[in-house]
Amino acid sequence: MQESQKSREELIQEIAKLRREIEEKNSRETNYKRIENALRISESRYRSLVENTADVIFTLDRNWNFTFLNPRFQEITGYSIQELLWHPLAEIVSQDDTEILSDDFREKVLNGKIVKSEINIIHKDNKKIYIELIFIPMDYESDSDVMNVLVAGQDISRHKKNFEDSLKIQKLESIGVLAGGIAHDFNNILTAILGNISLSRMYLESEDAEDKAMKRLKEAEDASIQAKSLTQRLLTFAKGGTPIRKPIFLVNLLKDSAEFALSGSDSVCDFDIDEDLWMINADEGQISQIVNNIVVNADQAMPEGGRIKLTAKNVDIEENTVPLKPGKHVKISIEDHGHGIPKENINQVFDPYFTTKQSSGLGLSTAYSIVRKHKGYIDVDSKIGEGTVFHVYLPALDENEVKEENIENTDKASAIASALIGDSTTKRLLLIDESDSISGNIIESIEAAGYDINRLSELAGALELYREAKESGLPYKFVVINSDVFKGNNINNITRELKQIYPEVNIVLSVDHPDNPISAEYVKYGFQYVISKPYNEKDLMDMIEKL
Repeated sequence: MQESQKSREELIQEIAKLRREIEEKNSRETNYKRIENALRISESRYRSLVENTADVIFTLDRNWNFTFLNPRFQEITGYSIQELLWHPLAEIVSQDDTEILSDDFREKVLNGKIVKSEINIIHKDNKKIYIELIFIPMDYESDSDVMNVLVAGQDISRHKKNFEDSLKIQKLESIGVLAGGIAHDFNNILTAILGNISLSRMYLESEDAEDKAMKRLKEAEDASIQAKSLTQRLLTFAKGGTPIRKPIFLVNLLKDSAEFALSGSDSVCDFDIDEDLWMINADEGQISQIVNNIVVNADQAMPEGGRIKLTAKNVDIEENTVPLKPGKHVKISIEDHGHGIPKENINQVFDPYFTTKQSSGLGLSTAYSIVRKHKGYIDVDSKIGEGTVFHVYLPALDENEVKEENIENTDKASAIASALIGDSTTKRLLLIDESDSISGNIIESIEAAGYDINRLSELAGALELYREAKESGLPYKFVVINSDVFKGNNINNITRELKQIYPEVNIVLSVDHPDNPISAEYVKYGFQYVISKPYNEKDLMDMIEKL
């Protein structure tokens, strides 16, 4: 009986032990399933992260061959996985990036160091992409030798482009400080020279004048005018020359500027311009200079002549496509089929004084400065042996601005025309300029042309003199005021008082150089015209005729 009782207890213990073992086994299997499920979820999350991230992710073996690439890498490089898998990284890296492909760099990573680097990837379409990468060693074996390298990074091409543009701007502005000062003084000297030459020619224009003296004076005068043009270019290069903006249609301007630039050349220009090209608010002369400079550059790239294509299209700029505010723009492209620009020079073409030709080197940097002043953007693409194309983007004028500007111009033109009716024989001019050398020869030249001209060196007493002239019945129809004489005076008050005294007056702003904030909005300050130094009596006569 006791034996039977003992056997039963042993059996129960065995059963209990077996149950515990079964429960432990079930628990282990449950844990295994939990771990397996967790791993599956983790793998899914990892895969989703790798495939959908905005970052570039790929892996390399010890020989720097691709072993994995995520979709983002394919997207920004243009290559498929099949085209790159098990191919060396060197196949798509710019030859300029010798460091990342060097044995020293590879050994540093393979020895367990995390390394950051910036590389240039050559896109499948042959454009350059800047990528910032971090190389992370992984998959260690017992001998600590790395089998794989995880590489992650981001596309910094846009950031790089903006940084390079910023450097160009800084270069232009630093040199511009010096150039602007030189041009300012040079203009004053030129005005005195040009005026005296013009006056001498007037005196010599008689029957007994020496032909040789007349010829030399004419050549000197022409040279002074050329120097004036050079000064304007220098000022535009220095500070962009504050544009005197007005609504303009580009179609004829583009054609005339390009054809003028090719005068006497063996090259011809083909045009592809939208008939409904949007208007822009711009300085007509400066936009013409952009076209002129780029077309001349294109012509020089084809020494034996060739065909240049000028395209102008309406474009809607979207976010992050080019470094401009989104919206309507006019895109002007000028393409040649010349020798092209080497890639080591492509980022320098807009730099001051950079040139590979026997020229001043100011052409493209001047164009760059003008475009920037107009809140636009200029870029260049080039292939050796195939040619170069410059792209210029300029903001289009809003339709409401066009209507308002046209109304304002119409009203202004009517007012001036009405003021001149019945008073066209008045030939009196008041010149307010602090420069004695400039004013002296100008006064003599204008008087020789039959005008009654008076000159003041400062604003003090100008209003009183003007009032007295009006009360005497001989008002000054034209008042030319140099911007330097205002010196803290409220410009609008001065022009307003002049018009209160004599409403028919034409007030002209004289500036030492076009980079003057008043000249950009001269109408707002009460002026009808802007004249830049250096000028002579012919320039003044042209101004009077236009008004």
